[in-house]
Amino acid sequence: MTTLEWMAAALCRQRDGDLFFPEQGGSSGEAKKICMSCDVRADCLSYALTSDIRQGVWGGLSAHQRKRLQAKEGAA
Repeated sequence: MTTLEWMAAALCRQRDGDLFFPEQGGSSGEAKKICMSCDVRADCLSYALTSDIRQGVWGGLSAHQRKRLQAKEGAA
């Protein structure tokens, strides 16, 4: 797949986008559940990390989880 072709296959495209961008303090559980069964989850997470996306659920991780992952990888 080319750089963004994976997006066409993403399960989130078939759902309400607001689900993946919960309000602060809102639950991201349903979005993460959808991500776990998505075939392009790894591509999505990689895109979010390399693009420094700071909001929403991408690749099954919240913005806070991605930030922790990046910090952990930066320390390694």
